[in-house]
Amino acid sequence: MAKFLSVFTVLSTALMLAQHAKLVVGKQHTHLHEAPPEEEDSMPVTEGPTFDTIHGTDVVWEFPNSSWLFAMAKFKPVGTLLVAHGCSHSATDFWPASSVCPQCLGLPEEMKIREVALRRGYTVVAVSSTDRDGSKCWNTELSERNYDVAGVVEVVKELKKRKVISHDAPLFAFGASSGGAFVSLLPHYLKLEAINIQIMPAIPASLATPLPDNNFFPPTLFVHMNRDRRTADMVRTSIHQLKSMDLGGADGRVKVRAAAIPVYPRAVTADFLSSRSPVISHDLAEKIVSAFKYAEIVNADGLLIHDPRQSKWRSTLRSKIPEVHAGKVKIDADTSDLSELLNLAYARHEIVSDFMEQSIDWMEGKELDNNSFPQEEISWQAQLAR
Repeated sequence: MAKFLSVFTVLSTALMLAQHAKLVVGKQHTHLHEAPPEEEDSMPVTEGPTFDTIHGTDVVWEFPNSSWLFAMAKFKPVGTLLVAHGCSHSATDFWPASSVCPQCLGLPEEMKIREVALRRGYTVVAVSSTDRDGSKCWNTELSERNYDVAGVVEVVKELKKRKVISHDAPLFAFGASSGGAFVSLLPHYLKLEAINIQIMPAIPASLATPLPDNNFFPPTLFVHMNRDRRTADMVRTSIHQLKSMDLGGADGRVKVRAAAIPVYPRAVTADFLSSRSPVISHDLAEKIVSAFKYAEIVNADGLLIHDPRQSKWRSTLRSKIPEVHAGKVKIDADTSDLSELLNLAYARHEIVSDFMEQSIDWMEGKELDNNSFPQEEISWQAQLAR
């Protein structure tokens, strides 16, 4: 019986993927249409990620058909998700280290974002900013002299030539922090079906400047963290600007789609840490949580009392946990799982994977289901007051 259920699950999944792979997003938005027939010289099939440097820009990509289900059925990707990292980060953060990509870092939230997109049938293409020796932030100036924009445009052109990016399937863009601001510039240079901006508003000049060839600004979804009130306010302004754009129509009521998903703080528990990171065991997570409670890094409900980017949690763990003191557990900013997860739990400014399924749904034309967001602002504010 168990074997039968296993086979049934695999076949059901294959059927679901087959049906989903026939869908691509229609222009602006809410209508899906059938993809064109697969060409004889279809996209290449590769196993796992590919790293390359194209016209000076580092890029990593992976096809959804790296999984055996896609490869077996010779599915074409539903589309492409173009990914831009935040400051102090790189395209290589979205994949684990391997023989193909030894420099890959594999941070937990970035990995999950990639995994969700691949599972949904999208090719993932991550690009690095030109600045590799300094802040690693993106150039967010709306200018023909923007070297980051020029590099990414060349990457997209080249990957279309190589059939990594399809000419006839949707191209979505995702960016976090500096990368989020950066992707808000891209509609001026690339044809994008939708964009997903995390923890950053859109660049005002990008929204205020008409796109070339009378094109319309693509649907834009924001994911922001509620502790950062300044960014939350600027996101509201961005949404107002977007919804004020007129896409035409007889009655003038066709507007750019724009929405936001707020992210709230959450408790630092052993389950939270160990379930989100492959390098943090449940036993280690329990030690970390215990040390945090003893040093009052978290309150009685497990919520971080201070911003982990500024608090002394690292010295607490070095003094309380031998593995950390010996350097066996990474705790460095921007390169360790634990540092990223604590920033996520505090919910001021960090990339987050939790709403990637909903984000892809929205970019494909579906509306947000607010009932699917269990976190409530009142609950965490009440807990912090205790």
